[in-house]
Amino acid sequence: MIGKLVTAALLITVVAVIVRSVPDLKQYLELRNMQHVLDH
Repeated sequence: MIGKLVTAALLITVVAVIVRSVPDLKQYLELRNMQHVLDH
């Protein structure tokens, strides 16, 4: 029972971290694409 709760808590934490980092990743990729376009 406790093991399942711990697993669920870990999953929720991981998902929360990923969801939080998604906007930053998009911004980073957009910046990289802009620089790539400017180089050419």
